[in-house]
Amino acid sequence: TQSSTHNITTDNVNVSSVNDIRLASQENKVNSFVVNGLGTDNSINGSIELAGSKDDGFTANLNGVTVNDGGVTVTNYAENGILNISGGSVTTTDAEKGSVTFISEGSITSDATVNSAANINMNADGAIDNDGSLTAQNNVNVDTTAGAIELGGSVTAKTGNVNVETDSGTI
Repeated sequence: TQSSTHNITTDNVNVSSVNDIRLASQENKVNSFVVNGLGTDNSINGSIELAGSKDDGFTANLNGVTVNDGGVTVTNYAENGILNISGGSVTTTDAEKGSVTFISEGSITSDATVNSAANINMNADGAIDNDGSLTAQNNVNVDTTAGAIELGGSVTAKTGNVNVETDSGTI
């Protein structure tokens, strides 16, 4: 767990844990985070929170992790940076806390498969390009203030709605 007053400046951070992974300082200057679950079948108990503000953005390799008893939040604070989500897949199992949220003050690109026991939220100030499948038990929300949205994979909200919106751009 990282406090909000500390930051990490490095090329790559490879983090492994049985419980929470919380490296969410806005001041992190990291090119790439790689997440590994040390529980059964690459799982963690708790939440994953990653953030950074490297000028051109950063990559979050979620590495096929399963998150039990928590959710996933990845935030890019670099205004024109790209938040790149990779690593095959990420899965949450908790119906109340298991939302998966990707936020970027720039753009978002993803080729990961996301399976959420709750909601999936992708919010950007730039374009959103998602080639992986998105499956949520509740809602899938994809929203940008300025940019195109491209959803190349399947998008499923099992009991809720799929909401896709851009203030200026194509869908």
